[in-house]
Amino acid sequence: MKFWWEDFNPQKHKEIDKWRSSDIDNFAMFGESLSKQALWYRKNKLGKDADFIKIVSTPDQIVAFMILNLSGRELGINPIVVNPTLIGKGYGKEVLLELIGNYREILGVQIDVLSANISMNNIKSIKFFESLGFTLNKLNDDKDFGSYVKQTGKPE
Repeated sequence: MKFWWEDFNPQKHKEIDKWRSSDIDNFAMFGESLSKQALWYRKNKLGKDADFIKIVSTPDQIVAFMILNLSGRELGINPIVVNPTLIGKGYGKEVLLELIGNYREILGVQIDVLSANISMNNIKSIKFFESLGFTLNKLNDDKDFGSYVKQTGKPE
């Protein structure tokens, strides 16, 4: 499947604020709209080097919303939100596989590691990332979030 990747535009991509589900609200957006989260990330820059806020789509619809934080050669996925009408249909997996295989073209950067900080209560996301080869690297001090990582291969 081929996806189109573009920078998030709050005027153009308003429909994502209608994406609601208990998992999205509890684990990704903490009850806030996706646009509000995107604006917060733009103001507060969590990546030491760059933050990327991306919309991933097909010709028919928006498939996913992603916030990616670049620090050195590590790219944090924080979060990926799949269109609720597409959850369980393989789109999230395909989006991440495309990012893993084509991050240079999509983002214009070289990375060595992909990471995702996941609530240890979010069993669906843990299983999802593990199915893509991510492994638990460490728990935070409270042991309520785990850092899952995947090596991208040898640096150029």
